[in-house]
Amino acid sequence: MPDDANDPPGFTELNELRIFLDETLSYASQSLARYRDEASGGFTHLLSQPKSEGSFSKASTATCLVFLDAAGLWTESWAAHSEQLRDAIVQGRWGSSGLDEHNAFTISFLLEALHVLRQSGAPPTDDAVPSRDPLSQTDVLNKEINLLRASFTDGGVAIAPYPATAFLTYKAVHALKLWDSFDSELAGEVRRWAWTSLNEESVLVASASSNADVFELAYAALTVSAATQLQDMTPPQRDTLGYVIDQFFGAQLAEGAWPRSRPLFLYPRLGNAYCYSYELLVHLLDDEQLRPLLAAVM
Repeated sequence: MPDDANDPPGFTELNELRIFLDETLSYASQSLARYRDEASGGFTHLLSQPKSEGSFSKASTATCLVFLDAAGLWTESWAAHSEQLRDAIVQGRWGSSGLDEHNAFTISFLLEALHVLRQSGAPPTDDAVPSRDPLSQTDVLNKEINLLRASFTDGGVAIAPYPATAFLTYKAVHALKLWDSFDSELAGEVRRWAWTSLNEESVLVASASSNADVFELAYAALTVSAATQLQDMTPPQRDTLGYVIDQFFGAQLAEGAWPRSRPLFLYPRLGNAYCYSYELLVHLLDDEQLRPLLAAVM
C-alpha cells in the first residue's frame, strides 16, 4: 500500500491488481460454462436448474453475454451459439420470474443481449418467427423497441405498483441507445425527469435520511449523462454531477460495499429486486463523460 493513504497507487500496487484481475478472469469461462443451458445457448440463474431444457434466465443471460463480450471471451465455442441464442430470445417469452410479458426490465436486458449477438454476426433476420407468425425476427425486435419506448411516463420508467426508478430508466435508455432508438424528444423528457430525481435524492443523502438511496443517486447521474452532452450542461449542472458522484463514493462502507438500495420492483416468484454494485460500477466506469468526475474523487 502507498505510504500515505491519500497518495495514488504506485506501479507495485497497480501491477498486483492487474495480476489479481488476470487470475480472476482466467476462471470466468469455466465458471460460467456451468450455468449455460445447452438447448438455448443462454444461462440459468441457479446451478440447480436443468441445463438442457431450453429454459434460461433473461437477465443472467444478458449479463453474462455483455461480460464475455467486454472481456473478449465471446469467441470460438461461445460465439458458435450466437444464432441459437438469438433464435431462443426472439421466439421466447419476453418476461421473467413471473413479471408480465413485455415489461421494461426484461426488454432492456434482452435488447442488450441481442446487441452483443448482432455484434458477433448474428443479427435478427427477416425470417418468420414460428411462435409469432406472421412476424419476422426483425418485426419482433422493432415491436419490443417500441414497447420499451412506450414504457416511459413523464420521462421515468417503472414496474407497477412501484414508482419509477433511475435504475429502470437508465437501463431502458441504455438499451434504446444501443439500437439507435433514443431520439431527442424522448431525451428531453428523460433529462427533465432525471435531473429532478438526482436533485431530490442528493438532498436525501446529504441529510442522512433513512430513505436515501445512493444507488438511485448514481443511476440518476448515469441517466443525466446518457441523455445530455456534457457541453450542453450548465456549469452548475456539471458541478452538481461531480458532487453526487462524490456523495456516492462517500457512502461506501468499510468493507467496500454500499448500503442496499430501495426495492426496484417485485418478482412475483422471487421477491423484491435490488441493485447490484458491480453492475452499477461497470456502467459508471464505462461512461466517458463521467470519467473525469470519477477520477477527481477516487
